[in-house]
Parts: sequence; structure tokens; C-alpha cells
Amino acid sequence: MAKPRIFVSSTFYDLRLARGELEHFIRDMGYEPVLNERGQIPYGKESALEDYCYNEINKVHILISIIGGRFGSQSKASDKYSISNIELKTAQKQGKQVYIFIESGVMSEYFTYVKNKDVKGIQYSHVDDVRVYKFIDEIYAMSANNQIFPFDSMPQLITYLREQWAGLFERFLDGEAQVRLVDMMNKMEQVTSTLEGLAELYRTTSTSGDSDDKNRMMDEILIQNHPLFSAMRKLLRVRYRLFFTNEHEMDEWLRYARAGKKLVSSPKLWDEEDRDDFTVYNVSMGKDTHYIFQVSKSLFDENKSLKPMLPGDWDDSLISLVELNTPGDDDEIPF
Repeated sequence: MAKPRIFVSSTFYDLRLARGELEHFIRDMGYEPVLNERGQIPYGKESALEDYCYNEINKVHILISIIGGRFGSQSKASDKYSISNIELKTAQKQGKQVYIFIESGVMSEYFTYVKNKDVKGIQYSHVDDVRVYKFIDEIYAMSANNQIFPFDSMPQLITYLREQWAGLFERFLDGEAQVRLVDMMNKMEQVTSTLEGLAELYRTTSTSGDSDDKNRMMDEILIQNHPLFSAMRKLLRVRYRLFFTNEHEMDEWLRYARAGKKLVSSPKLWDEEDRDDFTVYNVSMGKDTHYIFQVSKSLFDENKSLKPMLPGDWDDSLISLVELNTPGDDDEIPF
């Protein structure tokens, strides 16, 4: 089952108790904590140890940064930053969700630093290196993803995180509801278009006795507004209008738009018998991301032409899209 991976970034010796409490809280939430002292970051021999910490941020979903009074180990990248500073900067550069916590004593003295940063020789009691305050300056200067929460105790910090993550989940649910609303409106628009076309057909041919012409025109209207097109647009993330009249045209579109390759049979993706009643394609939905796309053969007649269908007769099981996971792939989560 997919779990959010949460990277905990801070200096170690002065904040090791806080890191331990955060680890327990993250596990209690059902998420996966990532802490370097727990062996959760795989190290190799090809690069410096800190590089593996930065690389691991590529594989997490959230980073929690705790800033205390110690500067910590200086990064090899720059003498301006510690390793934990670079971890935070890396997460922000990658657009990860970050939460920044600063000990209240450090935060209070920071404002003294702001007023006296040009004074030479000044000593600060809450930090061991003025570079801690210089880095907080940089955080405040960022345009986004830089909200700072001063804290006095770990229960206060954990309560804040619990409320924030509840808010993220609420936003995700609201987004899902919005997607369903847009989908419903698109379906209503499709039904309206079909009805308008049928009404126009009835009006223009009401005096004609040629039923074959009426049926042919009705089929054309139904094909133009076929529910397969809107279903494929949604499933394959297509932003433009989709239209074809037969299986060959669909093959061509899949080949050019989604690098689609028709397969003789479907790979074993389910614990069920082979789906011989489906046409199967291997399609690409992005870099190194491949899917199996299946289309029911019942949508086409014996000449491989698309059969007319009313929107109300559509069944979502007529097409499907399943991701082909490769070894080492990370599970995706909604936030």
C-alpha cells in the first residue's frame, strides 16, 4: 500500500530527541519516516555521504525542517550552508511540500540579529554560528513554500503537523469532488449536443419518407458525439477534441499521440482469464511511464467501424488503463 514518505531534516545531536518523537508520530499516522540515523537512506561508495541525503529527497513527498541553535556539519557545496540547510533548499527547488520549524529562543533572537546584522563582533546566545540566522534570512526572502512555525515543545509542533496534514487531505477530497463535477458537466454537454443534433435531424427530415437517410444521419450524429471519445480523453489525459470513425483511425491516433503499440494479448495484470474480447495497446503517458490500454471489441462492428452509441449506454468497463510498474518504481500518493 502506498504511504507518504516524510523526510526529517535537522542537526542531529541537539535535536535527536525531537527527531525520535517525530519518527514515532509519523509512524503512528501510518506514514513512512526517513531519517539518516535509522539507516533509511541507502549510502554508496561513489559519492559523498551528504549527496545521498539530497538524492533521497527525490523519493519523498514531504520534508520537515527543524532549525535549532547549532549550525551543524558544513556542506561541501558551500561554506555558507550546513547539510540540513541544503536538504531544505533541495526540497524547495523540487517543489516538495515543506514544513519549517524554528525553536522559539532562536526565533526571538533572530529579530535581534535583523536589527544588528551590520554590527561587527556581536555575540548571540541561542546559536553557535551566525550562519543560522543568515539562512533564516534566506528562507524569509523566498516567494513561496517558506512558512515558518516557531515552537516551544514537541507536542506543539506535532499538533501543528496533524492539523496541516488534515488540511492537505481535505484539499485533496475537494479536488476529487471538483473533478467529478467537471466530468458530470462534460457528460451533460455531450448529451445536450446529441439531443440537439437529433432534434435538428427530426426537423429537417420530417417531410421525407426516406428512412434509410434518416437512420444514416442519426448514426452520424451519434458517432460524432460517441461517449468513447470523452472516456478516452479522461483516461488518457487528452485536452483536445478526439474523433475517429473506425479502429484503424484509433490505432493511428494512439500511435502518434501516445506511442501506442497494439499487442497480440494482454500481459497478466489481473488474476483472471485472458481478455480476448479486448484490443490491447502498450501506451506511454510520459517519460519512462508505460501503461496497458484496453478497448472492448464490442465497440466496433465486423468491419472495424465504430458502432453508434447513446451516452446513457456507456459502461466505463469498456476501456481500461493499467500502469506497468517496473522494479524500483515508487508508489504515487495524492499529496
